[in-house]
Amino acid sequence: MGSMDNNSSSDFGHNIVSSHTFNPVLEPDNLSHPPDDNQQNLPLSTPLPKATPLQKTDFPFQLSVGFWNVCGWSLDPSQQLKSNVITTSRLDIICIAETFLTNENEIHLKGYKWFGNNRRNISKRAIRGSGGVGILIKNSILNHFSVAVIEEKAEGILWIDLIGKKSLQGQHLGICVCYLPPISSSRGDISQEFWDDLKCLVFENYKHGNFMICGDFNARIGSLSDCPDNSSVPNRKPLDHTTNSFGRLLIDFLQTLDMCTLNGRFDPLKDGFTSVSTKGLAVVDYCLVPLQHFSAFSKFHVVDIHDLVHSKNIAVDSKIPDHRLIAWRVIFNNTLPNNHPKTSNQVTTKRIPQDYFEDPTVHKQLSHLAAQLDEEQSHLDIDGIYTNFCRLIDEQLIHKPLKPNRMYGRTNKCKPWWNSHLSELCKCVSVSLKKWEEEKNNANLKLNYLSAQKHFSKYVRKYRRQFSNKRQLDLLQQQKYNPKVFWKKFSQLGGSGFPSGQTVPDTVINEQGQETSD
Repeated sequence: MGSMDNNSSSDFGHNIVSSHTFNPVLEPDNLSHPPDDNQQNLPLSTPLPKATPLQKTDFPFQLSVGFWNVCGWSLDPSQQLKSNVITTSRLDIICIAETFLTNENEIHLKGYKWFGNNRRNISKRAIRGSGGVGILIKNSILNHFSVAVIEEKAEGILWIDLIGKKSLQGQHLGICVCYLPPISSSRGDISQEFWDDLKCLVFENYKHGNFMICGDFNARIGSLSDCPDNSSVPNRKPLDHTTNSFGRLLIDFLQTLDMCTLNGRFDPLKDGFTSVSTKGLAVVDYCLVPLQHFSAFSKFHVVDIHDLVHSKNIAVDSKIPDHRLIAWRVIFNNTLPNNHPKTSNQVTTKRIPQDYFEDPTVHKQLSHLAAQLDEEQSHLDIDGIYTNFCRLIDEQLIHKPLKPNRMYGRTNKCKPWWNSHLSELCKCVSVSLKKWEEEKNNANLKLNYLSAQKHFSKYVRKYRRQFSNKRQLDLLQQQKYNPKVFWKKFSQLGGSGFPSGQTVPDTVINEQGQETSD
């Protein structure tokens, strides 16, 4: 499943065009925009045809976006492999991680403008740079959008905001590219600080409209659920079934902010592992998007660089990175974003009011409806009585105060380790965040929020660890004294790994090789 078909690179990128004129641009016969000047020297297997001018920005229109961990960008002009891969892909926007650029060095690629965040703290004994992220944007895109750099101080994070101009005025798209070093790196485990910084950026910029976060997170989420079961987004079909600590932090980040991954939710034939090396196959590169804007993204696919190099006859003058390129499309509609929470009078029966039907006036209305039913009534009269009864129930459910939900919209069923102390800490985080949002330029309020968030995260890990240890001890006790109860509790843990249709076995093989349930 790690290898990709050659046609996986044919449905790749394009420029801003009307949706009805959109065609894959890596198919030479279907070009709908002129090639960049630096593409004329590329050794393509088929000559480029004469292209038509860029179309006007009719709605809806699309942008092609991608992410690639290049494992170091060489400034040597004799090494053009990675430059040729990017220009051949013809993506409108390409996000890059692990540039290895130092100081104020930049990537200069004809037809593109570079926005970068180079790693600043590098050992004096290092023979080269490390880390670093950046974004390449086609010059033609900058005719339609202005770019505001939102964050470039946090290490491994760059956030920009595309702001529509002229006919696109009012359109916004936040783009964030990230790189989180593995836990085995010389920088140690900085994951908690990384996710705290990213959460702050989302809270700050979410109100501007749609956004996406892409990068190499060195996180493996396996089959863990990244969004609620009742969500309208398609189910994720994972290729990599391994999980690690970074993956669990990523899942917690997504669930907290109502986001999900694009990976595994589109054409499975164009999906694939994002990291292929001698260590094995893994999915560690992701694109993260808000659940409410999921419909604005389409055609996510993974491109095998080896296939692209061979199919387009790109000269291999340096080592091909072991990370594959991921690409997708962003769809814009002629509607301004609305991120305010929706209000609804939909009746819920999950949290019944405490004083449901205890009002004396309601009792009289119910008695009156019952008395009407005792009398001889026509079918129309009975229908009217039933309608009045339903209306009375709705009024009670809608206008009565509901039972407090201690999980702020979530239930404790999925978090049995939650307690009142965490609820109080969560309230403190919420209060400090609101104060900071009122005065964004107040550094003290920002520090207060970060401190509250860090304190909250610390106790979440503590109580989760205590709950897990207690459950393990209980299982060991039951295994020793009551095996039947042990297997029953074991089956309730979830994630058993048994094939569909099979249950946890209630028998084992003893030392004599015999099956027993004792």
